[in-house]
Amino acid sequence: MTKKEHLDLQQLKKDPSIIITKADKGNIATVLDKEWYDNKINQMLDDEEIYKRLKTSPTATTTKEVNKFINNLLESNRTTKEASFRLKITDATTPRLYGLPKLHKENIPLRPTVSFTDLLTYGLAKELSVLLKPLIGKSKYHVRNSSDFASPITHEILQTDEIMVSFDVVSLFTKVPIQLPLNIAKQRLQSDPNLSQRTGMSTSGLIKGLEICLNSTNFTFRGKHYKQVFGTAMGSPVSSVVANLVMIMKRSKLSEFLTHLNKIENSIQFTMEKEKEGCLPFLDLLVKRSPSGHLLSAVYRKPAHSYRYLNFRSEHPMQHK
Repeated sequence: MTKKEHLDLQQLKKDPSIIITKADKGNIATVLDKEWYDNKINQMLDDEEIYKRLKTSPTATTTKEVNKFINNLLESNRTTKEASFRLKITDATTPRLYGLPKLHKENIPLRPTVSFTDLLTYGLAKELSVLLKPLIGKSKYHVRNSSDFASPITHEILQTDEIMVSFDVVSLFTKVPIQLPLNIAKQRLQSDPNLSQRTGMSTSGLIKGLEICLNSTNFTFRGKHYKQVFGTAMGSPVSSVVANLVMIMKRSKLSEFLTHLNKIENSIQFTMEKEKEGCLPFLDLLVKRSPSGHLLSAVYRKPAHSYRYLNFRSEHPMQHK
């Protein structure tokens, strides 16, 4: 960058009327009007079914709860001293909320995100996510990544009365009732024959830790304290869930199946995207229907994609590159 470009950036950073942040997708830097941004966030926080304004921060209470839980694990020989030092909260700060603009969506909604590195339960949540990860992907329909999806679809042949459709969950993190993942995790942990090989924690201990993480949902925005009273914790490693489904089905069954999906859990609602001109984007792929009915795939990038990538000679971790 030139000296002038550096100076211009410094001037932008000092401008109190704008917000500079990355977009939700596409590795794009955005410059937003601060008043517009704050109004978007405040409209979201006005939803009393999901958020509650607090008079004071519950940070101290959460700190005591987490550290007591870790101490109990240590006293019962369910964890080691080294692990307890890593999981305990020693320098408590209240995480802040920010929004990432979804440039590819109509009216540019903001994705609510909590600064996960400031989460009081980040260490515990990260540990639990590693222990719970082997419980997912047991279904033959589970898709790990784009490559995993691209390979089997090449053997599919569509009939003229069949259509490709993707179903997407609306705002998953703030819509999943906490008791639902707790119940599912408990059932799968109890039937996991390899649990004792991964950890010394019992199923009840893991569920207790998970409950603490999912209920630790307080944050700040513009100096005000809030708590997310419904849904899983935004920004927590243990809340990361794949929320997309894709399938081939009869055109006549689309409305019926969408209705079925939206009746399973009232708070979890799906939107539907149909193929257009024989093409359907899914994950990072564009699935194409050939004239013979065979499925082909190509790399797909959203219209907002910037085509900016990490320099391979940079000092970023190898797994990022």
